[in-house]
Amino acid sequence: IGTGASAIQFVPAIQPTVGHMTVFQRTPPWIMPRHDHAIPAQTRKLFRAFPLLQRLARARIYLQFEWLIVAFQHPSLMRIAQRSARKQLAAQVPDAELRKKLTPNYSLGCKRILLSDDYLPALIQPNVAVNTDGIREIREHSVVDSAGVEHPVDAIIFGTGFNTLG
Repeated sequence: IGTGASAIQFVPAIQPTVGHMTVFQRTPPWIMPRHDHAIPAQTRKLFRAFPLLQRLARARIYLQFEWLIVAFQHPSLMRIAQRSARKQLAAQVPDAELRKKLTPNYSLGCKRILLSDDYLPALIQPNVAVNTDGIREIREHSVVDSAGVEHPVDAIIFGTGFNTLG
């Protein structure tokens, strides 16, 4: 239950090992590419030979995310980041109906921006369903959505946030 920062991490981690997973989503998050990948051997060799190249690569990564501070101060610039997020969504979710469910209806920056390269691909797998109907009731062995559909469950993971004050 939930599609926040915790769910973005655990959904792709458990998706390959579960028989079926239903993700109950209230509000879709804006997801930006994480660009988390291994650095190729040839690039590492270049970095060792020319340390300045490594510093420049790190500066590019830093600036790639830090420019969002300017966009928070000038919200019209958020359209650039939204375009990147929509591009990733379109590339990773070919199904138009699911893509519509996963598209936020608020401006990027209104809620926490999430970084992931593997969350959206996990949602398109045949053993995953995304439910946006809301939850009416939780029973001993099921979750009943607001449409009255009962979803049998073996386990429920609450990925709905945490108490920062406790």
